[in-house]
Amino acid sequence: MPTTQTPSSLVQAAAKTLGGSTTFPAGSPAPALTPVVIPDTTPLILTKFQFRKLFTLAERTTIDNIQYNANFSGSVKAVVNTIMRDLEVSGEVNLHLVDVVQGVTFLKQIGILTEVRCARILANLSPL
Repeated sequence: MPTTQTPSSLVQAAAKTLGGSTTFPAGSPAPALTPVVIPDTTPLILTKFQFRKLFTLAERTTIDNIQYNANFSGSVKAVVNTIMRDLEVSGEVNLHLVDVVQGVTFLKQIGILTEVRCARILANLSPL
């Protein structure tokens, strides 16, 4: 059975958050919402070889031999070794998997990849 409520009676008086009221001073606009990017959850599956070939030869060489590189700390080397171990035991690589995105992003954070290279790898685009 349809309701007879008017739209004004359906509006909540003041929305509450855990931090208190969300009311704003009279005449001031509400702050703009920050856009949220929802990651694509459709699997983008590659073989391990296809994934590896998204990296340049220099990037692969640096990653493969990181344990001998004095430019990286022991903790960074340990994280890269764990990322590589995870790759070794996987059957395939899903570029949309959070762990894969975090691993590639970590390689950018430690300077092995540039921002552009990181984005190209996660977009399944081969090196230029």
